[in-house]
Amino acid sequence: MDIRFHNEAIAFVLPGVYILSLLVFALIALRILRMEKILGVQKPLRTHVRFTVCGPLAVVCILAACAGPYRIKGDILKEKLGAKVAIGLDQSPSMGANDITQGDATALRTLGLTPTRLSLCVANLSRAFKGMEGIEVVLFTFTGSTDLRTGDWLAINTTTHRSFESLLHQIEPALWSGAGTDISRVFEEARHILGNEPSFFILCSDGGKAGSATDPKITRTKVETFSHGEKGEYAIPIYTLGAGTEGAPAPIPLFAPDGSVSGFLRSTPTGDNAFTEYDPVALREIADVSGGGYTHAHGLNSGRELLRGAILSGLRKNRNVKVLNPEDVSVPLILASLLFFGITAGNFSFLRACLRSPFRL
Repeated sequence: MDIRFHNEAIAFVLPGVYILSLLVFALIALRILRMEKILGVQKPLRTHVRFTVCGPLAVVCILAACAGPYRIKGDILKEKLGAKVAIGLDQSPSMGANDITQGDATALRTLGLTPTRLSLCVANLSRAFKGMEGIEVVLFTFTGSTDLRTGDWLAINTTTHRSFESLLHQIEPALWSGAGTDISRVFEEARHILGNEPSFFILCSDGGKAGSATDPKITRTKVETFSHGEKGEYAIPIYTLGAGTEGAPAPIPLFAPDGSVSGFLRSTPTGDNAFTEYDPVALREIADVSGGGYTHAHGLNSGRELLRGAILSGLRKNRNVKVLNPEDVSVPLILASLLFFGITAGNFSFLRACLRSPFRL
């Protein structure tokens, strides 16, 4: 059973409150013991131990109930969630490289996809949102520094996921973008289109190391502006899903209709094969600057793990992510609090009577 809280700030201080309450109730118990000696009244020691233990528990239970506790299923992705997720999918020519593992290549062919970096991202995105309810997504595709395309917000459910999956499977790498990949432009345009609407952003790319058209400092500035606004008035973390093999420049194959390699993309003006190199450093920096996280696509479940982590982080930090119609568990905590307060009531009554007597200290 996984218990979470609508107000994580209150839940965060519960251990500290318990320790402080334990100290306070222990001091009260000692005061009562002193008064009992003065009055010649001796209660069993267990009464004071029960008072010291149950008092703090009563305080913590009522505070926990105020934090809005709810129970979720074992997998947060099986809950009906309220969140808006923007996705940036790189379809630059470099995403056509097939420097992925043999196991991933086989899995992609089974799905009817060409084994490329882009297909690995597509398969991970499709599987990540499968079976989800309530969450909304908007998809951006970009290539080079010029061609940015976006759709409308789509509420994911069993029916719409098929359309979303079909749309993803139709996306192919561009044959040539005319310029190096400008990842920063995605965030610049997304900021103008979406503002602070997304709960978080998922970027699927190889990092655009070869022929990058943008200075890293400019990318950092645009990422900060997108994620935090001009004055840090909001937070949109970026989670990056990278595809490719680090430290191994790869040619960009051209595929025939049957999926076989018919040639390689050539650079101009030399006519030599164009090579691309996966750049996880750039993707990690984007994630770190925005407060998100980086995941390397390996297998078809990497995207789902990325999404799970993003949602759990959003729930903890109250970043426009919530569980819709959760199972509330505040009532048992309130009842437990009343029970514990009832156990300590006798000691409080005795203390109050003593304080009003001429023997008070």
